[in-house]
Formats: sequence, C-alpha cells, structure tokens
Amino acid sequence: MSGALGKVATIAGVVALGATGIGAFAAAGTALAATAASVTSIATVITAAASVGAQLTAKEPPRIGSVTDTILAVNPPQPYLLGRTYFGGVIRHEIGYGPKTNDVENPFYFRAIVAGGGGPYEALESVQVDYKPVAFTGRDAVGYYNNWLFAYSQLGQCPEPSALAQGTNTPIPGWGASAKLSGQAAQAFIAVFDKKGKRFASGMAALGGVWLGALNYDPRKDGTLPNGSGDHRQFVESTYEFSKCPAVQAVTYAMGRVQNGKLTMGVGIGFQEVVIDGIGPVEGIWWDDWAAFANVCDANGWEGGGVVYEGEGAPPRWDNLKDICAAGGGIPVVTGGKLGVVWQAPRVAVDTISAKDLAGAPVRLPSSKSIAERVNAITPKFASEAHQWEFVPGDEIVIDEYVAADKGEKRSAGETQINLCNKAKQAAELCTYKLARLRERGPIEIPCGPRMRRYRIGTCLVCADDMADYNLAGVKVVVIDRTIDFQTMTVNLLVETESDAKHALALGRAGTAPPVVDTPSAEERDGVVASASGPASLYELLISTSSQSPVAISATDTTVTIGDHERLYSDKSVAVTGDTIASLDPETTYYLFYEDPERAGGAVIWQVTEDFFVAQNTPANPARHYGGYITTDTVGGSGTSGGGALPPGSGGRNPYEETIQPQ
Repeated sequence: MSGALGKVATIAGVVALGATGIGAFAAAGTALAATAASVTSIATVITAAASVGAQLTAKEPPRIGSVTDTILAVNPPQPYLLGRTYFGGVIRHEIGYGPKTNDVENPFYFRAIVAGGGGPYEALESVQVDYKPVAFTGRDAVGYYNNWLFAYSQLGQCPEPSALAQGTNTPIPGWGASAKLSGQAAQAFIAVFDKKGKRFASGMAALGGVWLGALNYDPRKDGTLPNGSGDHRQFVESTYEFSKCPAVQAVTYAMGRVQNGKLTMGVGIGFQEVVIDGIGPVEGIWWDDWAAFANVCDANGWEGGGVVYEGEGAPPRWDNLKDICAAGGGIPVVTGGKLGVVWQAPRVAVDTISAKDLAGAPVRLPSSKSIAERVNAITPKFASEAHQWEFVPGDEIVIDEYVAADKGEKRSAGETQINLCNKAKQAAELCTYKLARLRERGPIEIPCGPRMRRYRIGTCLVCADDMADYNLAGVKVVVIDRTIDFQTMTVNLLVETESDAKHALALGRAGTAPPVVDTPSAEERDGVVASASGPASLYELLISTSSQSPVAISATDTTVTIGDHERLYSDKSVAVTGDTIASLDPETTYYLFYEDPERAGGAVIWQVTEDFFVAQNTPANPARHYGGYITTDTVGGSGTSGGGALPPGSGGRNPYEETIQPQ
C-alpha cells in the first residue's frame, strides 16, 4: 500500500463515523439534547453564520495581514495568538526618556507591546530582533546588543503579580507599578542610544518574539464527557494545556476565554455567567464532532499557528472561528441548535437514500459546469518562518487527472491563503482538498420523507441504484444543509457528492516554499550605515546642518573681526567667542571658519581663506564650521561689513558670485 493510501486507511479507522455524530465521544443511546437555554447562548453565532446552508457555501474569510506587522493605533484591536507563531505586537507605550548623557538627550528608548489576550500563554520561545533570535542573560542581551538592549516579558497571568519592565534605575514616564497588563502576554524593550553611532545606526530593529500561544481545552481530555479521559474541565482554565491542534484551538475559541467571570475573547458558545437549572456549556456544542475533527488533525500532522484579532476594525468572531478551523480543513456549522464542524476525511455512509425516501417533489440537480468553469490547479499560500513569517506562495498544484478531463487545458483557482498555517506541506494538502471540492457536484436538493430528519450537516449517505434517473446511483453524498417543513414533514436535504479519490490526492502531497533570500542581520546593516554615517559622518551631519545666531562681521583694509554669537545645532546650542584676524590683503573676499570637533564652542581659533570650498564642512574636514564671508576695504576706506553662515541646507553660498563650481 502506498504511503498516501496507508494514511487514508489509518485516518478512516480513527474517524470511524465521526461526521455522523457517532464519533469519538458519541455512544449508542447518548444524546446531548439542545435546550432553549443553549440555543439562546449561541444566538450570536447563528446570527453571524446567517442561514445554515450558507455556512458551507460561504466565502472564505479574507486574507489577514502579516504577523510581522507592529500595530500602532489609538484604539487597536485585541490580538489572540494560536499555536507557535511570531508576532510584532500591538504597541501600548512608547517613549524616549532619561537624563542627558554624553550630550545625548533622552538616551533611553522604551517600547511595551501586547502579544495577545486570553492568557496565560505557554511560553515566549525566543526574543526576536529583525526576525532572528537573540539570547539574553537575565534582561541583558548577549552578543552584539549587550548593554544596549534589554528585554522583559510576561505570559499573561490573571492577575499579574507585578508590572512589566520595572528593572531600570531611571523611571519610565507614564509607566509605573500599575502597568501590569493582567491576562495579556506582553514584551517590553529598553534600547540605549549608542553615541558612537553603531548600534541602531540603521534605525530601530524589528522587535518581537516567537510565542507558544494560548492554552486550550481539549474535549478528549475531559473525563466528564463520554469517552473523554483526563482533568480538562470547561471554563476551568487552570486545567487547559498548550496545543497546536486546529480543532482544539477552534473549540476553545468557540467556547470563549473567561477571566474573573467575564468573557474576554472568543465566541462564547455555552458560556453563561449564571447557570440556570444546571444547564451549562455542554449543551451548546456537538462534542463528538470536535473530538473526531481533532483526531484527524493530529493524524494528518496539521497545526494551527498565527494571530486573530477582535475589536475595532477586526473581522467578526465567526470569521475568526472559520479561520482557525480552516487550518485543519474544517468549516464550523450550526446544526440542530448546536455548534458542529465539517472536516475533510474519508467518510463512511451511514444510510442509503432510495427512491422510496423521496417526498414526491422533484430532485433538483445543478447544471453541469462547462469546461471553462472548471479549475484544475491552485497555488497555496502560507506563513513561512524561513521568510520572516511573511505569507509566501508555494509551488502551483496541478492535478493531471483533472487537466485531462478538461481537454488538456489548465485553469487555476489562483492563490489560496491559509491564514493560520505555517507549514508548506499542510498548505499544499489543504489546497488540494479545496480544489477537489470545487470539482464535486452540488448543491443537489433532495426532498425526503421524515425518516431522513435525523441526519444533520456533515452526514455521509449513499444513493441507491434506483436513483439512476438522477445520475446518482451508488454515489456518496454529504449533507451540507437541512431544512424541515413541519406542516408536510418534508425534509429537504442539500447535498454535494463525496469522492473517495480526493484523499489519496491530497494527503502526503509535498509542499514547497520559494527560495529564501539571505537578508543582512541588524549588525551587518548597522555596520554599513555606521561606515557611512558613523561618528565622523554623524558629527559632520550635525555640524553641516548647523547655523548660527545673528553675528556682526566687519573689516578694514587689513583686518576681519567676527563678533560673539551662538552656534545652533539640532541637538544643542553653544556660545562661540569672536576674534580679529590681522595682516590681510585689501579688497579681497575672505571666508571664515574654525575647527571644533567636540562642538564645545568658546574661544575657538578663527581662520580665513580665499577659497569658498576650503571653508566648508566636508568628509575630509568633518569638524570644520563655516562662519561667514566678508570683503576687506580699500586702503584708507571707512570699513565694510559681511555676512554670517546661511541657514542649514544653503551650503553657505557666496552671494557675491554668480556661480561657484568646484575645481
């Protein structure tokens, strides 16, 4: 047996009859009936999901942005991290501060970012600087950033025992002992300005972390549920565990995260602040569906990892739930007044639809798709750790059998982004399943008698030979919607065909990511920038962009006198003492300058030159300060006056000359 077929056989054994409600948790005669209270508790989900039939045919959630983004907003959304993922965080506080040190104002930079709510989280796997891990000894970075970068983190206990980032000797403005961020996984960074202009010379590096996110409730580990075993308990978050399983992540998000008796994240299905007549969350969810879905995700090695958002500007929570399920090939559905899920796995038909089950109304078949409407190729897109966690396209998947059936013409469904998937192989398998589903026939409307009312969304049935008139003899179908007319007791089943061959096509498919482009590290970039704008060029920039306060410059036929004034730099001002320079030639234009590498001012040594360019600040003369120009008087004249340095950016152009060109 091939590897793919062997895996199909294994999963078939794991799933058994899970899609029918006879899966991992259901036993014969066990019924968790929906009550009025449970139906009320999921009213918001039903509203979000619209009609039941629309749930399986609805458009996929929109593509989400990159996890590498750092969000800065007045009223930012609340992030929620699932599985293993990088996240740049939501900035909650950012400020420069500290006493003036070595002529540097505000030498410390502080940033606090929230990684996600619904804490505590499992772990901060690594602090990342420009998407590369940086080791820390305590709070201090090891290596290149040692003594220049300090990091703090919390997992989001509720409550947090102390504030984040209180390890500095200098108080952080606006950040005190009350800044605990309880329930929020968070990071904080303190960067120190490098006067030598090397660290952070290329700008502040991208700061973030690779997280192992929210803890989850696994119904398979709850000994209070049928066939469950373990100490997990609903809404007792101290019993939850970290999981990368999309099904477990999804059902936990569907239940919602509760802190201090309040729903803080998630849909909130089954959560009630007051339990009425013993009715709790168990009545709002088809637990057997979710347990079987989790078994399939684990067997396939499918994992969920990424971030979803709630709040202003964020998608509806129902879309978040669909996103989480999609990482495992599932679709959440509300059926029978409770939350279930439909997923991709080999299905066993639990009953047969025959002509005698029909209610007399015609079976409605969709019109056949033209060849032009059929697609036979698809390109998966996923978050790639090797590409700094950006969404990247994998190799296009082309199904040769489909191309042959389409007269040899390839047509692509385009790119499909799996928002919470960060594995190339998984994305390829899920997209192959999507492509296969696009080839199924449906929706097919089959009006049936009341016998078929027991079958809900996700149930697999097989059509009898006497359904040949509808070209359905021996064809497996899956229920994607069900409505009941209680006056006539007609059960309208909306189904689509179910091909067993798609599982061998999808499972075991190899995924390929684009080549990785080697990007320079922050240290390498800083080195390049420092070589161009290191200490010499940095001070050259401060000097060349400086100006001076109004200054008196006068001359006789043999002397030039410049008065006291202030030199105005972008970061400070200093007093400069004037002077008189003698033994000059009459009727000659002179340019004044002095050298001041420390930008200290005071009694500088003034010099003059007849060459405009010699008086300017250049890489060859980085400490040179241009002071102005003047033309000495004629012999016996009454004296002349001159001009000081022009505003920054003017280059100190001599207004007495039409043009000045370097020789």
